[in-house]
Amino acid sequence: MDLDATAFWIARSGLRPLSIGINLSRYRAYGPFLPQILGSIVSQSFRWKDIEMTIPVELESILLAPFAAGSLPHLANFTSTIPNPSSTTIHFLALHSAPRLQLLQSCAYHVHIDFRGRPHDIKSLRITDGGISLDDLVFCFTHCPLLSDLVVSVRSGPTTILPCEPSTTIELAYLRHVTLSLSTGADPGLLFDRLLLRALISLDLRMDVEGTADWPSLKSMLARSRPTLEVLMLDGVPIFETTLTECISYTPALTNLATTGVECTDTTLHALTLDESGTRGLCPLLERIDLENAEDCSPNVMIEMILSRRTRPESANITTRQRLKHLNFGLFELDNIRSNPHIAECEKDGMRLSNY
Repeated sequence: MDLDATAFWIARSGLRPLSIGINLSRYRAYGPFLPQILGSIVSQSFRWKDIEMTIPVELESILLAPFAAGSLPHLANFTSTIPNPSSTTIHFLALHSAPRLQLLQSCAYHVHIDFRGRPHDIKSLRITDGGISLDDLVFCFTHCPLLSDLVVSVRSGPTTILPCEPSTTIELAYLRHVTLSLSTGADPGLLFDRLLLRALISLDLRMDVEGTADWPSLKSMLARSRPTLEVLMLDGVPIFETTLTECISYTPALTNLATTGVECTDTTLHALTLDESGTRGLCPLLERIDLENAEDCSPNVMIEMILSRRTRPESANITTRQRLKHLNFGLFELDNIRSNPHIAECEKDGMRLSNY
């Protein structure tokens, strides 16, 4: 790829909307003209439609500049990958400049999203690495009513735009998939206390919180929303075991449950144990259970829970029960249950038992 070829390609495209996919991760491989080549492409940002770029960190400001200072009337999909993004440069992504944008994916380290107070029709928003502020996350929830997919890293710091007492419910009727990674000091509790997410299918929540205080905001969101949640993954979320069991009591369609940092005992196992009639026990459709902190669970109670979730020919409730396929139990000593002949038969039949 060289400067003359880029100029020829741009001239030949006329005024048509541009779809561009380029991997420029190896700076030296393209010689000293790489900034000019990318500058030529950026000069046509008013024609961008679909952009997928992998660029070196030295050029991230050039690529993202049109969001801050330009018009992107045709842009529908934008994906940028920046290995080792800058930790000092602040990038302003003004989404009002791209009114047709449906997908935005960026791994720039420090991003500020500006909606100019207007709603936006974006459906998929993925901002990782250093990520956005907690206030920007709130703006995403309040300005993107059609959002269906959200993958965001949130920097440390409190939110300053929500009052302490929840008042107005924030409903996103189409939001199905959420992955949030929150740094120390970023507590989205005030936001979760008012979220209504009835369409939610998967929630992956990762927090870095000091202390052992119970975090009730997840429970309140699930109780309010009652979503048809299938995947719930909690890493470092500071909740007690009783809060966890109440959370999953609101998600009967769950097929995948994973917790890291939640101390689980026989209380959790009893809550997950099904009876023959299917009237007792939480989340009867679980296919995978990952409990990192389950070393204090009793082998007999663990065996009872597992066997209650394996379809048996004599079960009258066979049509409503899934086969438990995969279990991870952290430091729990698996030999204590593998000696049971019924568990051995389950493993022989394809069920997987493992430790982290």
